[in-house]
Amino acid sequence: MNKKNSIAWPIAICADSDIADKIEAILHINLFLPNNNENSYIEIGVLVSRKEYNNISRNFNINITLPFKIYKTDFIDIKDRLCDGKTINMIFNEETHLDKNKSSFRLKEYDLGNIELCNTTINNDTSITMSVKEQQKNSYFRFRVTNIKDKISDTMLSDTMANPFIKAIKITGISINLDRRFTKQIDNKIKFKEINTFIILDSTTELLEKNKSIKSFRVLEDDLWREYIGYDTDLNMTVYQFKESNLSGGCIESYQLFLKSLHHKSSKFEKYKFLLFVVLVAIASNFIYGLIK
Repeated sequence: MNKKNSIAWPIAICADSDIADKIEAILHINLFLPNNNENSYIEIGVLVSRKEYNNISRNFNINITLPFKIYKTDFIDIKDRLCDGKTINMIFNEETHLDKNKSSFRLKEYDLGNIELCNTTINNDTSITMSVKEQQKNSYFRFRVTNIKDKISDTMLSDTMANPFIKAIKITGISINLDRRFTKQIDNKIKFKEINTFIILDSTTELLEKNKSIKSFRVLEDDLWREYIGYDTDLNMTVYQFKESNLSGGCIESYQLFLKSLHHKSSKFEKYKFLLFVVLVAIASNFIYGLIK
């Protein structure tokens, strides 16, 4: 068994010190973890609203710090993909459910209101800046970081020489405003009224352990979702939603999600290697049989 390090990502999300308590925010996290690590990515969206009762009207910044360097070639501002209206409604809408007062299924829709789609800027380090314009009430930012394959490691459970179907364990950990390295920003950290995390896995992947309850899950069959994700595959993907909100009206100051998943992998290279192994074993067996005959 080949054991490597697993994902453990502390993320800090902060605002200007005089702003953090005067805004409301909703956080979206998408983590795309197909069996092929080459296509993995993390996507973060932040909806920022000025509270009705404060008089802060100036522009301000929100900064997100990731635990690794981000290259411009791996950074995608998702703003332009949301302009069609359908995609942003798809992101904010809740899951399909059965209305007790009706005999048919319907979609519970999120009241989008007047949301301004805003640009996200990557800095020359591990941070990303989101600028909220003056007088702007509802601002939405969303970006994707691709090419995170080097940030993902597997614990291999099978020998690919003797078995072309690989089994691998992934341990995934994400924390928001929790790591001790961010103590200097503790007064500036944004408190969220809601956090939605979506983990997207191959349907053959088994979710073994988790530290939070699954709110919903479904097979990703919608063409719009497939187009948005941008992963060209004939395989079905399963989306697991983890939702956290403070029912008492308070805010979420920190957040942590832990997952353990079992991935079943297979590739042409591994199959050819296995066939070669079988052929070599057969040749060796025939040779030994000929010697002792």
